[in-house]
Amino acid sequence: MRKIFFYNCLIILSFKTYSQDIAAVGMQSEFKAVTGFGTRQTGFEGFQTYSSNKIIGSQFFFPTWSKGFVITYNKELVKNDDYLYVFDKVRQLIFLKQKDSSSILLANKHQISSFTLTNTTQHVFENSNNFNFATKDIFFEVLIKDSSKYTLLKEIKTTFIRADLHDIVKVKSGENYDEFKDEFEYYISYKNNIPQKLTLNERKLKKIIDNPAKNNLIDESCSQSIKFESKEAFYIDFVTKLNK
Repeated sequence: MRKIFFYNCLIILSFKTYSQDIAAVGMQSEFKAVTGFGTRQTGFEGFQTYSSNKIIGSQFFFPTWSKGFVITYNKELVKNDDYLYVFDKVRQLIFLKQKDSSSILLANKHQISSFTLTNTTQHVFENSNNFNFATKDIFFEVLIKDSSKYTLLKEIKTTFIRADLHDIVKVKSGENYDEFKDEFEYYISYKNNIPQKLTLNERKLKKIIDNPAKNNLIDESCSQSIKFESKEAFYIDFVTKLNK
């Protein structure tokens, strides 16, 4: 069932209502309903089409509905504590629903400049169109924001990998899983210009930053990159120092 209506100028593309009792069925059935509709499919329609009963990872950023808010391109803050949100990483779609409601709503992402999800931590996402990025209407997670200096962005690419039912060894061992696999790319944007993909290579990093005054900082940071537990931790530290 499809319907168009407005919620504080945030255009809702469609909604789906399921009849099961929410308290009894829980999050899994709600998320099954979410996978069944949207503006773009990627080879799977819902949990019932998966090739095994075991799944690693998730197509959703948080495994539960989260509090949050949206800022539209009309600069309107859409915030209501009665609404909960979920972000589909695979299809780059945002769903929302009222607390204790059986109706799930699909937001029009073309109207969304940014949105924030709050669970145990707060995560901010911005539409790639804000940075004139080549791929339109995907959402970067914003790790560091400074419109007058450097902004650090994280692109989350999540793909669905079916279990190989012909792998007898994995089937017998019970380790044959479907998987939602996350891959991360990190970008830096200077004064909100087109983001450049980051690398740990010193020569390439100097070319990206293109500021000789920062070369010593780049050399020093790259020489210490091994001490960080992840690329993300390194990039956060590096961009923080760049902005000082």
